[in-house]
Amino acid sequence: MKTRSVLVKILAVIVIAFGLSAAAVLVLAHRQVQDIIDWSQSKEYGERIAGMLGILDQHYQRLLLTQREEVYRQDFQDMALKALSAAYFHPEELSVQPCIIDADGNPLLHPGKDPLHQALPLHLVTAAQVFEQTFSTATEEQAWAIFQTYAPWGWRVGYIVPLPVKYAMVRDLDQGLAITMLGTIFLAGCVLTLIIRRQLRPVSELTRASLAIAEGRFDLPIQIDGKDEIALLAKQFDRMRTSIHETMAELQSSQAATERERKFLKDLIDAIPDLIFFKDPNSVYIGCNRAFAEGFIGLPPGEIIGRTDLDFIRDRELATLFREKDRETMALGATRVNDEWITLSNGRRILIETAKTPFYHVDGSLGGLIGVSRDVTERRRNEEQLRHLATHDELTGLANRTLLQDRLEQSVHYANRSGRVVAVLLLDLDRFNVINDSLGHDFGDKLLCLLAQRLQQVVREADTVARLGGDEFAVLLAEVADSEDVGMVAAKILEHVAEPLWVDNREVLLTASLGISLYPQDSKDAVTLIRNADLAMYRAKKDGRNSFSFYDPEMNLRVQETLELETDLRQALDREEFLLHYQPKVDLASGAVIGCEALVRWRHPRRGLVPPNDFIPLAEETGLIVPLGAWVLREACRQARRWKEAELPPVSVAVNLSARQFRQGDLPELVADVLAETGLDPHLLDLELTESMVMDNPVKAGRAMLDLKKLGVSLSLDDFGTGYSSLNYLRRFPVDCLKIDRSFIRDVVDDPSGASVVTSVISIAHNLGMAAVAEGVENEDQLRFLASCGCDTYQGYFFSKPIPAEEFVALLQRETLPAGE
Repeated sequence: MKTRSVLVKILAVIVIAFGLSAAAVLVLAHRQVQDIIDWSQSKEYGERIAGMLGILDQHYQRLLLTQREEVYRQDFQDMALKALSAAYFHPEELSVQPCIIDADGNPLLHPGKDPLHQALPLHLVTAAQVFEQTFSTATEEQAWAIFQTYAPWGWRVGYIVPLPVKYAMVRDLDQGLAITMLGTIFLAGCVLTLIIRRQLRPVSELTRASLAIAEGRFDLPIQIDGKDEIALLAKQFDRMRTSIHETMAELQSSQAATERERKFLKDLIDAIPDLIFFKDPNSVYIGCNRAFAEGFIGLPPGEIIGRTDLDFIRDRELATLFREKDRETMALGATRVNDEWITLSNGRRILIETAKTPFYHVDGSLGGLIGVSRDVTERRRNEEQLRHLATHDELTGLANRTLLQDRLEQSVHYANRSGRVVAVLLLDLDRFNVINDSLGHDFGDKLLCLLAQRLQQVVREADTVARLGGDEFAVLLAEVADSEDVGMVAAKILEHVAEPLWVDNREVLLTASLGISLYPQDSKDAVTLIRNADLAMYRAKKDGRNSFSFYDPEMNLRVQETLELETDLRQALDREEFLLHYQPKVDLASGAVIGCEALVRWRHPRRGLVPPNDFIPLAEETGLIVPLGAWVLREACRQARRWKEAELPPVSVAVNLSARQFRQGDLPELVADVLAETGLDPHLLDLELTESMVMDNPVKAGRAMLDLKKLGVSLSLDDFGTGYSSLNYLRRFPVDCLKIDRSFIRDVVDDPSGASVVTSVISIAHNLGMAAVAEGVENEDQLRFLASCGCDTYQGYFFSKPIPAEEFVALLQRETLPAGE
């Protein structure tokens, strides 16, 4: 099957070939006809000329017969012309008339005479034979002439025929052929045009579609039916339109998303308070955020783009430095951070931290740099303050533990070369917590600041005074000639500490305990020297306070023993190594056992039975006293419940509470849970609190005791008389019993003042509606004295030491018990 394009080409070739063929036929026909006309005209006019010559010859022969040629020539010639005119000259019939010219070239017979014969070529006029030729007349008309000479008279006889007349038939034929050819070509052109228009309609459709695409309209589908090349092209073109449409839609969507992202990034950058800017490789600004433009430079962003630092910064040297930093950053190809001090227009100097990072185009070429600047003046000030705080005490401004250790290491290093002594003096104020509790922490802080100033005044400038925390201070004596000098400095320090201090118009007297360790005798490293001084300071406290003590290597042995004991103590509860002993409480009037006090004992797997004084303080210090106290409470209640179920005489059980237990807010809940768990009657549980425990915070202690009393338990105030009791608070506390400390009972027989104290405590207890219980009764004289004073109950080794539960059961089963007299 031929395609449209091939058909159009064939049709075009046919039309062109037809046109050329028609033209060739026309030309050939024209030439053939013209040749025929030339031959026929020559023959026709030749015959006419022959006829005319015949007439002339007749008259000439007749003239010869007269034998008077010279006389009658003219006459015979005239007769000949008349005969010729009559025979051949018919103006109404002929469009071409004969022509006779004499020997001189004058026309003898011609309708127009001069106009034509004068234009005859000379050789034609003088020709002696038949001759024909085409020539131009005076009016530029083309004519054809045929002549023959009549020799006797020298006349030229012939015809002059205008070419249009001669070729009239050719012209008519040419016109007909031309009209026919043009008509044929016109018809062929019309047919071809229709065919071409039909064939080119798909091309027009494609052209329309391409123009629409060029105008950005992709919604016009291309619909061309068929299976030829143009139809296939149209289908591909329509697929291309659809693809371009989809691509353009995606591109527009992508451009919209890009624009949204660009706007988001611009808004985001403008929202950042830091100064953000962009520069090209020549350090010319190509963009910035609002903080940089308006907040820092003071110009709109549009007026900054295209300019450099030299246009904004008055300090030319600083601007040049910025440009140099830009070049270095771009040459390095990595982020650089620089700090520069800048003076603002208001005269204020600020520290600017700038991070500059080069960026690159997709092709890898350098695009410029991105800079982020921020005012770090305050941060630098804070950093310096933090660095100071990292090495100094915030309250007093003294060196802290970190700086002390650093300077101690330096001093040890120098002393190692000089051979001199370095001393660490650790100072802890005696009973400073009493001042804090009674006068408040603000008062205590002011007192510590005054003491810090006083300590700095005592030592040399080369020495270091540090506060390690709380009321603990340290003094570093950098280089001392002899260890005896250290003792003199320590005594001087204690002497100055003991001098009165005035805070808020209140005079305060302080004492301190001071421990000393020396380099190189006690240790050669800083950490150990401080630790050894701390051990020596605790020795000074045990020795009576307000004194100093040098480090002794035996202290380390005791510390190691304490650490081992602490480790074992943490595991003792899980290993069930604790047990309770019970010391009976005896009624002085009847001598009956009315209760007992539960005392914890530790059965160590290696040490055996560890005395309470060896592990109770350690448990208090480490916080283990809380879980241990809870175990004691639960085990004592469980044991009392078992005694009641064994139908033994009802006895109450007293449990000592620790300060940590009492300060925790969940003590009433713990007691309630234990009572519910063990099923013990609350009136059989007696909780013993120390005097210092409740006076630490009387208001909070009173609320806790009320909550405990609501449970139905009894409350006893242990070690009464050893602290600083307030009788005003005491009468408000829901206490059932006052326990007289064993230190007063020990001297009642030999010391009248001790006896007076015991008598007073018993009297106070009875006056407040409380029972009085004496602790530590060891002989009969003490028992008689207590009985004489009206004491209600006693306990001590005179009756029984603390015993296991089994022995206590046996004791209860006795029928007769010793009574006081």
